[in-house]
Amino acid sequence: MTRSRRSVDLAILLLVILISVTITSASPNADPAYSFKQRYEGSMIDAHAHPIQWSRDWMVETLQLYHQVGVDKVIFFDGNEALEAHRLKPNEIIPSLYVRYMNRTSTVKDLEAALRQGFMWVGEALLRHWGETNTPADDPVALQIYDLCAKYRVPITIHQDSKDYRGAYEELERALDRSPNCIFIFHGWWLGPGHLSMKNLERLIARHPNLYVELAGELEASPGPPWTEQTFVGGTARDLFAYPDGRIKEEWRNIFEKYPDRFINGFDLWTQSAYTLENLKIRVEYWRNLLGQISQDAAEKLAFRNVESLLHHRVPSEISISVQASEWPYVISVTGRINPNVVNANVVVYYVDPTGTRVRHEVTAINGGFEDSLTPNVTGDWLVQAAWEGNQELLGRESSRIRVRIHMGGIVIDGYWDDWKQLDIKPSIVDPQGDNIGSASGTDIKSVYAAMDEKYLYLMFELYDKISDQVMVQYCFAIDVNGDGKWDYQPGFEANGYAWIWNLTGGRDYSDPRNVSPLGEAEAAALDVVEFKMPLNAINSPSKMRLEPYFVIEQAGKYAVADRTNAFEINRLKDELPPTTVPIPPAETSEAWKLVMKAEEAIEKARQDGRTEGLKKAEDELLSARNAWRWGRWQEAAFHANQAMKLAESATLPVSQEQFSRTPSWIETYWLHLTVVAITVAIGVILSTRKLRKKEA
Repeated sequence: MTRSRRSVDLAILLLVILISVTITSASPNADPAYSFKQRYEGSMIDAHAHPIQWSRDWMVETLQLYHQVGVDKVIFFDGNEALEAHRLKPNEIIPSLYVRYMNRTSTVKDLEAALRQGFMWVGEALLRHWGETNTPADDPVALQIYDLCAKYRVPITIHQDSKDYRGAYEELERALDRSPNCIFIFHGWWLGPGHLSMKNLERLIARHPNLYVELAGELEASPGPPWTEQTFVGGTARDLFAYPDGRIKEEWRNIFEKYPDRFINGFDLWTQSAYTLENLKIRVEYWRNLLGQISQDAAEKLAFRNVESLLHHRVPSEISISVQASEWPYVISVTGRINPNVVNANVVVYYVDPTGTRVRHEVTAINGGFEDSLTPNVTGDWLVQAAWEGNQELLGRESSRIRVRIHMGGIVIDGYWDDWKQLDIKPSIVDPQGDNIGSASGTDIKSVYAAMDEKYLYLMFELYDKISDQVMVQYCFAIDVNGDGKWDYQPGFEANGYAWIWNLTGGRDYSDPRNVSPLGEAEAAALDVVEFKMPLNAINSPSKMRLEPYFVIEQAGKYAVADRTNAFEINRLKDELPPTTVPIPPAETSEAWKLVMKAEEAIEKARQDGRTEGLKKAEDELLSARNAWRWGRWQEAAFHANQAMKLAESATLPVSQEQFSRTPSWIETYWLHLTVVAITVAIGVILSTRKLRKKEA
């Protein structure tokens, strides 16, 4: 009995110890206990960083955090702000163009323009990305993008995972075979049953010399969209590369030593919480301890040398231009330079006229310098830009766009007042500052300019404040054509070009909607100033008239006059002014703007209801609608507004169940298997002890 009891006690003790060890080791919150004699102390580059603010200043400031933890360079995935940050820190910030839609033909054009501007990397480029996009790696448009990257000799970081599409890696291989001159940085891969195996990963590396594998993003876990949370799983049971105690796994040590030229490191940070000194230090310390367990040569290549090698394929260049315009004869003259000096480089100079028509001139840069000229044929703003494609040593670039004003007589409705100044037109009325009603911007009239020719009436409004892009302003004015002190017509217009006119002659009034009609042949523009042109035949072509301008805004579904000026005469000396009256504002407004407002209301309602899942896409569509409306593309604005409303209405409550995006299932089940074995052994011991006890009895 004593022996059997001791055996039972021993079995129970063994079971408790094994379960305790298993649970402790498997805990995702276990702190890694590094105790290695060697530690990597060399340079480091973060080759995968998402700015949480689209700001060059934020990137420069964040670079200082990286420096404090020993990271020398950062590749920021963004747009023009990353390029601006690179120009401030050219040796420490690498600009990479973020590409969301790899299946849109517009992306090809935008990418080439970006590469000409000086982007040195492309990515993150989303292909098969669970919760975001589902573009095949061998999509025809994606293949064009790979060709561009090969042409400009820049790497592209692609996201290709197998969460929703198990054939993702076979698909990637087809793209690798089709684009052997493009350097692919493979990010987002999943390791485990049903996904990639170590054997298949090694086969991809061995078979495709244009493939590099990115590492550290595999240690960042998230519940998924809207991607507001991320957790570092290095040093836990979810760690792909090391055991919880920090020891590197043999299969990874072997592949790092065998293919040290084919791996690069990038942290893949995308949340505010990750960009702190403490959290950056945790990641850097993890990698310094891990890399300390492989050879120094392999560690340096993984940490920074491979990235440096890819960056040094070509050196960035600069191209600059200066532009001048002469008044007679009308000539636009361009001088420019490529730096460093390039002998006999081909340069393209683009001239874009006010209608958007582009004229292309090809010139040769002799020892880096070049000249060109064009005789313009249209009055208005011309844009001038130069570009060159680069060569084997230098990356191609585009110059900045320079605007030059060409005035060949007359008034151009374009939102600028240069032509009014050149014609020496004085203000017809000056209005006091601060007399507008309400706080809406873009409603405080400073002065009004007026002019006439044989066909048109021209008006220009100068404001004390900036033109509003938040509130729909209606620019109105009343007209007295016979000098009897009564208003005969009341035209109005909006910045998007929509115009109308009320006919109040013969005793007509505002009570009958048949007295209002669209005003054809009218033009409007609102940029630096507000300009308007209307045909005089709409008011029986008078030679003189009195005008009283006023602005109208919509508030709480009602229209109210926000500001007005005194009346003034045009085309003759002023006589005694008639009593000032306030015409009733029109009841119509732009249909496109109404849709924009409805979309905004739908998004706000979804936000109040907590339906934030999918709302980001609705907000993006609303932003596109606002931008289109601002530039007078109201049909496009209406389309995006309708899309925003549909997306807002279909938005759902966020998924509460946490699903980590990069957790290899075989690691998660490893400790579970050990637990099962431990319990089985303990049960076997207990059963054997019971049999022995029966015999003794």
